[in-house]
Amino acid sequence: MKKYIFITAIVLLFTTCENKNECEKIDTSPIISSQQATLENTMWKLAGFVDMEEGCLKRAEPNDEGCYHLNFDTDSTLTGVAASNQLMGRCEIDYATCEIHIAIGNVTCINELFDGNRYIADLNKIQSFSVKGDELRLYYNNKKNYLLYKTRQS
Repeated sequence: MKKYIFITAIVLLFTTCENKNECEKIDTSPIISSQQATLENTMWKLAGFVDMEEGCLKRAEPNDEGCYHLNFDTDSTLTGVAASNQLMGRCEIDYATCEIHIAIGNVTCINELFDGNRYIADLNKIQSFSVKGDELRLYYNNKKNYLLYKTRQS
């Protein structure tokens, strides 16, 4: 009897747990025009990693308000937070072509957890951007993928 209860509990556990790697289907239609004059002095919170071909958003883990921030302090400097570390870097932005190149790294030296390493690696691959309203997209992999951000209040 104990064996039956144990097996039933295990089956229920696995069938009721949410699949963390599951993606949300989203609209990946291109943003036609940027309403943002500059990225300077803007603050963003990562919503997730987007695969354009699949139309799929994967939420970054851990899904915590204190993780995955990106702040454009000036048109050439960035600060932020990954999963475990504070980040600092530089960027080059061409507003006429919406091209952006980011070089960012850890300020603190704690081992990154969950999606932290992926986040930092993807930031360093960014090639272009688009902004509309409260949404920032940082594209990489020849616009096959992007980091999706929402505006963040201080």
